[in-house]
Amino acid sequence: AESQAIFSEASPYKTAVAVCMQTNGGALAPCDAEAEGIPKEAGSVTKIENAIITVNFGDIDGDSTAETATLTPAIVGGQVQWTFLKTAGTDVCAEGYIDC
Repeated sequence: AESQAIFSEASPYKTAVAVCMQTNGGALAPCDAEAEGIPKEAGSVTKIENAIITVNFGDIDGDSTAETATLTPAIVGGQVQWTFLKTAGTDVCAEGYIDC
């Protein structure tokens, strides 16, 4: 439940990035933290660059490695779709720590 709450912290950033992309014709480049209406990183959201959001879940599984992942957007059929990719530690989606 705690890891899902951490993942939920990315929701307002995902919305802001989606608006940025749609406003800019699908371009990722202008969609950074503190630009184009996207807020500054806070909490578990540690980076937003070129519309890619990095989330740090902390050490969920107790192996002394923080679990981190990126959320990468793409416009498909006029809608923004997100791809989750583990970048360090355990894959929190594959291991069922969060619903992806």
